[in-house]
Amino acid sequence: MPDRRVTVYNAVGATIEVIWSRRRADESEIRRWAVHFEVAKSVAGWRVIAVQAIDTAESALEEIFASESPTEVVGRG
Repeated sequence: MPDRRVTVYNAVGATIEVIWSRRRADESEIRRWAVHFEVAKSVAGWRVIAVQAIDTAESALEEIFASESPTEVVGRG
């Protein structure tokens, strides 16, 4: 995992962001994904409730997931 981050919203909600690198036995990279999970805690435990993923060549989450407000992103269209 080249990069990872957890953001806790409250006692029952959080996000997990990670860059996963799938590798061969010789450690050469096959594919790299940036993945964002929304998780929530219920009486049954923690569950993934939403996932966003994208292929990437980046090594840092800041280079992948925008820090712009939704209005800035929508305004570009």
